[in-house]
Amino acid sequence: MLRALILRLPRGESFYTHCKSFLILFCIQAALYSLICFNYRAIALADVSWAISSDMLIASFNFFVIKQLATSDSEQNQAQFLGYISGSAVGTYIGLSLSHVLLGS
Repeated sequence: MLRALILRLPRGESFYTHCKSFLILFCIQAALYSLICFNYRAIALADVSWAISSDMLIASFNFFVIKQLATSDSEQNQAQFLGYISGSAVGTYIGLSLSHVLLGS
């Protein structure tokens, strides 16, 4: 199965490069969506300090995502797209769980 994946990669690109691209955006999106869920709950509870802190972190992560996508090679787009999507889903779950524990219901 691994051999089939390697054969489908564009010429000059390694499996490691695509995994790295996937993991970078997966981790960034998981953290970002966790923060967004946490931020929504902080706003709903009118907790200003948590809301402002998470807003600043969200802006920082968004800047990094834009920079990462703007400077990437076009051959890595599929791996980055998959990391972006799956990281978002995992991040939402983590954010809901974390905000429930830290901020309550």
